[in-house]
Amino acid sequence: MRPFLHAYAEAGGPAGLLEEETLVQLIRHQLRREAPSFQRQELQGTVHDSEDVAYHERRLEMFGELRP
Repeated sequence: MRPFLHAYAEAGGPAGLLEEETLVQLIRHQLRREAPSFQRQELQGTVHDSEDVAYHERRLEMFGELRP
């Protein structure tokens, strides 16, 4: 994670260097936004392939693992 953050900051990324807890909260926020989108797509008739389903399942696991 740290090498990515340093490369991101050096490339001019707007978030700069973040404390680990802040970064974890941003990741959790993104995961929190993505999960309902996946479910909404299914309700609208989207059929997800096995790769999409596996990614979604891993996303839900990551959300639980990234507790502050």
